[in-house]
Amino acid sequence: MPRVISVLTLIFLLSVTFTLWQQRRRARAEEFAQLLSSIEETLGEAEDLIGLSDDRAKELWGEAKEALEKAEALSPKSKLLASLSQQADKLLNRIEKIALVTEDHLFYDLALQPFDSAQDGQGGQVEAEALSIVGRSGCVYVAEGKLGATLAISQKKPPQVEEATANEVKGARKLAVGGDFLYLLTDKKFYRYSLKTGKADNPLTFNQLNKVAAVDLYLGSNIYFLVPEDNQIYRFYDLGGSYSGASSWLREALPLGKAVDMAIDGSIWVLTKGGVINTMAGKREPFSLKNLPLAFTDPVAIYTRPGFKKIYVADGRRALVFDKNGRFKKQFKGEALGDLVDLWVTDNEKTLFLLT
Repeated sequence: MPRVISVLTLIFLLSVTFTLWQQRRRARAEEFAQLLSSIEETLGEAEDLIGLSDDRAKELWGEAKEALEKAEALSPKSKLLASLSQQADKLLNRIEKIALVTEDHLFYDLALQPFDSAQDGQGGQVEAEALSIVGRSGCVYVAEGKLGATLAISQKKPPQVEEATANEVKGARKLAVGGDFLYLLTDKKFYRYSLKTGKADNPLTFNQLNKVAAVDLYLGSNIYFLVPEDNQIYRFYDLGGSYSGASSWLREALPLGKAVDMAIDGSIWVLTKGGVINTMAGKREPFSLKNLPLAFTDPVAIYTRPGFKKIYVADGRRALVFDKNGRFKKQFKGEALGDLVDLWVTDNEKTLFLLT
């Protein structure tokens, strides 16, 4: 009899355990189904709000992501969850207006420099250091720091590369291009290199070249230097071959100590660590950036031109696009991007070159 009782007790315990297991399984299945329904509904609601209330759409996306994490804990191998997760990622890209940059967008790898000066003294390959990029129809120019070379890279496929100045100029850290001239700033000299004749000269004198943070042109050949330490932008007029002395362009005091770059389209747009300052006729104009998904992290470059509808900013590992009223329009980012150092945009605003 005791043996029978023991067997019956074991059967009872197994039955209870199995029943509890089934109940927990049903509860998990019900919770999983509820989470799936909630995720689908929340993502759908967020999608409907894109362009109407992006902030609320982002909040709903966050709620859906939290629910996805809970659902993945219940059923980590669910194919439906994988599909919903991809849907959520695409939704975030739409909310934050992200255009993904992938390896397929790679234009040229500076590590592939195919000319003799790309070798170090022992015949080994030198790791490139990108500093500045500009361009004109059919060609982009890149200042490279380790070799001190300026590269001319054709926009053909595959790109053809050569030294832009035929060793006339070494050590450029900032570039500008206008007409048939490439302008190159080193810490000691400022060069004007003729792309037609292959000759370089020093068209102006300025005793603070090592303090210049940015160089740009306006009306084709008038030259502007941004000097944050002086809280000033200096202008040099083209006098038909030679240049005037430096004149202060700003007519009022502006805090430019944290300025990193500028771009000119009639206004001068100054990029600082905290934002963008718009100046016109030497004075600050009302301007602010609007609807930026995340504040600047490491802004390094700004670009626009007369006739452009947009302003382009390189910030950390993303490139941001604004209209000229400061409204955020789009951003380019992706795992393929490293830390940006500069950017350039073609005249039709259809192609963006990002330098890392």
